[in-house]
Amino acid sequence: MVLSRHTKVGMAVSTLILACAQAQADDSAFRFSGFGTFGGVVTDNSDVEFVTPGQPTGAKKSLDFGVDSRIGVQGSYQLNPMFSGTVQVISKYNGKGNYNPNIEWAFVKAQVMPSVGIRAGRIGAPFFMISDYRDVNYANLWVRPPLETYGQVPVSNVSGADVIVQHAVGSANVSAQLWGGLSRATLERNTDVTIRDTVGLNLTAELDNGLTLRAGHAVGKLSIGSPTLRTLQANGGTASTAVNGGAFGAPAAAAYGPGLSDTLDEFDISGRRATFSGVGASWDVGNWQLNAEFTRRYIDAYLGTSKGWYASAGYRMGKVTPFAYASELKVSGVASNGFAPAAAALGGFSSSLVALSSGVGTVLNDVRTSGQRSVAVGARWDAWKSASLKAQLEHITPKDGGVGQFVAAPGTSLNGDSVNVLSVSVDFVF
Repeated sequence: MVLSRHTKVGMAVSTLILACAQAQADDSAFRFSGFGTFGGVVTDNSDVEFVTPGQPTGAKKSLDFGVDSRIGVQGSYQLNPMFSGTVQVISKYNGKGNYNPNIEWAFVKAQVMPSVGIRAGRIGAPFFMISDYRDVNYANLWVRPPLETYGQVPVSNVSGADVIVQHAVGSANVSAQLWGGLSRATLERNTDVTIRDTVGLNLTAELDNGLTLRAGHAVGKLSIGSPTLRTLQANGGTASTAVNGGAFGAPAAAAYGPGLSDTLDEFDISGRRATFSGVGASWDVGNWQLNAEFTRRYIDAYLGTSKGWYASAGYRMGKVTPFAYASELKVSGVASNGFAPAAAALGGFSSSLVALSSGVGTVLNDVRTSGQRSVAVGARWDAWKSASLKAQLEHITPKDGGVGQFVAAPGTSLNGDSVNVLSVSVDFVF
């Protein structure tokens, strides 16, 4: 019997809740909690699929329940006043196309001083303002964090350690977080992402007027492995032998050899320097809930530089909070390639050169056209004590005739058309 994708969502959710219920312990030192989202997404376009970054498939014109639905449980044990441990497990649709539960957090914490805490193990990767609770959607105003910003980093946890120091400065509570470690993720199309030797520093100030300010910077070594890149590298190696080995003569080697070497270097994403920086602010004052964030990602390779931002405003009216936001992702600095045209010119002599030229053009075009901008309106209704209903309509415009952050078949273009995405969700905690 073949189970539908939506049936698998329900089975994963039910299994995880049952496991968590059995894990409840009659011990005052043990604390158990959980959270989840049941969401549906539909678009007005059948050529592209709406996904959260990394998912292999998503929503089109028919209602899809896999994009946002998830269930998570968390258990903590306080061994003594200094030492504690925490484990968090989440089941959601992932880059491998399944809902297998994943250990998101698993760390021990030492509160060495009232103002100094040290964690070691697997912790949430703190790239963004809401990194610690981005999966706990009940804590967020929107159906999901704006993807133009939060889709720039594909990893959600880091195996390593952090040190958090807190100190009162006047009426403000200021904290500094120094963190580092190793992150891994599997994205769509069997793409494996690894970030090693990451080191980051975050500074946060919480003021007594409801304003929170945050700034962070991280640097690491990025490696990417995918079938597309491996094919490009294989064709590049064959082409290198053809050009530099003399098959086209010394003039061709002199003219095209350096360009070919540059091509191979650009697509060898192994231990490349990558940085991520972000600043943000949130202000919860009166009935207003205001949020804004700006981020910049740089990778020393053909992926170049991306910049994302969003600005959001919500206004509470009893149990209902209407909201709106605008967001944008810009991609720039994509490496130009001088060998691709030359490879096309020489393609009549070598099939590997044709494949290399076509592959280089396709990959670089996908990166260049991944930018997009969005405007969204929606509302949150806190219908119950520990659950909320949300609805959100997004108008998304990919840039440069591409498909933005949507998933589509190779060569697909929206030709400048926008896509409307309607999302509804029930978010809860327990």
